[in-house]
Amino acid sequence: MKGILVLIFAALLVSTLYSQDNDKQAELVNRTWTKTDTIQSVTFSLIFYRDDTFTFTNSADSSNSFTFNYQVDDSVITFPALGDCQGEGKYKFTINRDELNFREENDLCTDRKDIVVGTWKSIKIKNE
Repeated sequence: MKGILVLIFAALLVSTLYSQDNDKQAELVNRTWTKTDTIQSVTFSLIFYRDDTFTFTNSADSSNSFTFNYQVDDSVITFPALGDCQGEGKYKFTINRDELNFREENDLCTDRKDIVVGTWKSIKIKNE
C-alpha cells in the first residue's frame, strides 16, 4: 500500500512541476517583447512560441530576423549558442504584467548578456 501511495505522490509531483514549467512558458509566448538600447538607438524584439522557438530581431537591421530554440526549466530560460556566442546562456526570468526581466545565471558571452539582461516590455499579444 505504501508503494502505491509513493508512486501516486511521485506522479502528482512530476505533474505539478511540469505544469509549473508550462505556466512559466505560457507567460512568455505569443507576445512581442522589446528592449531599447538608448546609447545605440536600437530596439531588440523577442517573440517566444509554444514550439520552443523564439524569433530575435534587431531594429537596426529588421530584415534579419532569426529563429532559434530555447528551453524553460522553472524560471530559467536557456538560449543556444548563437553567432559569436559559442556556448549556451542561462537566465533567470520573471514576468510582472507587461514586463519581462532577465538576470544572468550563467553566460560567458558578453554580447548576448548585454542584450538579454534587463527589462523587456510587452508591446502586443499575437494571435496563435
